[in-house]
Amino acid sequence: MNKNLKKLKHNKIKNSGLIFEMLIKQLTTEMINNDVAIAKKIIERNFHKNSELYKEVKIYTAIMNSKNKNKEYIYSIINEALDYSKQINIKKIQKEKFNLIKDINSNYGNAFFNTQIKDYIDFANIYKLLELKLNKNNLILEVGEETQTKENLVESLMNKEDLIEELKENNFPVDSLTYKVLIRNFNKKYSNLNEKQKEILSLFTNNFSYNQTYKEKFINLLNEIRTNLEDKNKKIDNKTYNVKINSVVNKLNLVEEKINKNKFNSGCIQTLIYSAELSELL
Repeated sequence: MNKNLKKLKHNKIKNSGLIFEMLIKQLTTEMINNDVAIAKKIIERNFHKNSELYKEVKIYTAIMNSKNKNKEYIYSIINEALDYSKQINIKKIQKEKFNLIKDINSNYGNAFFNTQIKDYIDFANIYKLLELKLNKNNLILEVGEETQTKENLVESLMNKEDLIEELKENNFPVDSLTYKVLIRNFNKKYSNLNEKQKEILSLFTNNFSYNQTYKEKFINLLNEIRTNLEDKNKKIDNKTYNVKINSVVNKLNLVEEKINKNKFNSGCIQTLIYSAELSELL
């Protein structure tokens, strides 16, 4: 037996998808606090379009965006994404990951990797599937381990309630990954946030445990925005605006349900931000 064989384990500091999410969360915090955007520079240095890390993150993103009740559809997306991994140069990406970890440690220290990320287990399972695809000959596998890993990921994605898609259908400016929106709109979006929007984002980015206090703060913010919209709706004599405001209030009601069921997600944040903006404009 090859003595260099190893068991299939998740290694979070080598999980490019997870690290990218951590960097985006850090970037958001830096923007809200008007700090130097160190995370943005790290992303630009390590995840540019010519990098192998960029290719790998695209795999994570494609799979994480495959939330759908159709099991066969999710399997097909996972398989296509994993096939795409053949384009990754293993030697190059190993070197890039080494440099990325060094870059992060020199700027934030090792504690950075303790940042809590929603859907951590999904990212871990995608990492394992990539390892199986790229380094299978160097792994010791239990019977059925590969099948079980993929099945766990599919079941998790199937059971994720996706408020994001519902919001898209109602013309809400919501992307599948809120953090990607923050990157794409870095220069224009954050120079124009009103105080309520900043409060929402600050609460989100500076709290890493979803506890009762955290929940109550969001409920209070939501109630304030909703009450403001309802009060203004009573004073507006325009059916088009009335319908739109009612639609927004209904979405806020959905968000409140999510919060109370501990199913708070990035789509909820975007809804609150959008609602706060509308509340200010009316």
